Amino acid sequence: MTVPSADAFLDCIRQLRDVPVPELYCEFRIERFAQENDDEGRALVRRAYADIYERRVRACDHGTVKWLWNDPAFQSAWKRIRGRRPPVEPTWYAHEDEAFLNRKFAQLKEAALSGDRAQFFSHVRVVLYDHFAAWDWLIGLTEALHEYLYLDAAKIAATNRKCITERLAAAIKGIEALAQLADDPFASALYESVTRGTGHHARLSEMAGTLSGLKEMTLIDPENLYPIARLDDTVKERLFVWRIAQLNRRRWRVPKTALIADLMAIEGFATQPDERTVERQCAAFDDQLTRYYRQFDTTAAGKRIAVDAALWRKQHPGQIEAYLAARKLKPRRTTAGAKNATVEASTVGTETAQNEESTTVIK
Repeated sequence: MTVPSADAFLDCIRQLRDVPVPELYCEFRIERFAQENDDEGRALVRRAYADIYERRVRACDHGTVKWLWNDPAFQSAWKRIRGRRPPVEPTWYAHEDEAFLNRKFAQLKEAALSGDRAQFFSHVRVVLYDHFAAWDWLIGLTEALHEYLYLDAAKIAATNRKCITERLAAAIKGIEALAQLADDPFASALYESVTRGTGHHARLSEMAGTLSGLKEMTLIDPENLYPIARLDDTVKERLFVWRIAQLNRRRWRVPKTALIADLMAIEGFATQPDERTVERQCAAFDDQLTRYYRQFDTTAAGKRIAVDAALWRKQHPGQIEAYLAARKLKPRRTTAGAKNATVEASTVGTETAQNEESTTVIK
């Protein structure tokens, strides 16, 4: 099959992202699930999952998805994460799985009866935005392929890396000038007068509030922020490796270099690095990420994260370790500081429909 066009990729990404059904949000009212008769609430949960399934079917029928499904390299990669060939359409019918629907309804019912609105709407979001974890991965892969095939993102990143220090200095100088204008009551009054009714009305003092954030940004070295430094014949491939490694880490906590090497044999790649090359690149990205977080920990936000993480650990002693041990996982490799603790804390207890549907084979 011919490699899809840029427009075809964008249309495919739109359809893949269109699977959630947020338009049903207003119908999930807490009183509807707190009432004695469960029929209305159960029907609404079933309707949401039926709509999600129909959208999945439409997305899987897109020419770009079919192009991926039929590519031998993608089939090899998909087997690594799902243990089987890619399906021509979704193979799990949530709206027909009574046990699954009963669990989802019971969660909503319990939260509604307790009067815990935050918990109730948390469950609502899980239902309306549910799609199995491999679907999120597929969206990320499609976006990365579009970027590799049709965008000049690597060159832009390398250019921005060279310019960010200079741009930050200019921005700080400009914001400092805004702060001085904000301290001038006559200038402030004039600014509000000339911007009123233009759609761009704002107080100078509010704009000047970004100064501290810009100064915090200067604490991060550009070499630790951008994954691309040099421009050569493989720069687009290296950016793709970085994109997919990040995507895989969010899903499986590891870059899965063999999977990345498989993907780079998909039709359209100018260069196909072997797994050993991908391993070296991912190791370099890991080192860069470690340096980044060490610098991030010195920022005001990094220090707040450290305090929050320490508090969470104190309130939930042993939970992170138990969670990791039960799943035979190692702590994420970031830094020895707060970021690691916070990332682990955010993972513990987050069991959603994604986990119920996704059965992965890690290789």
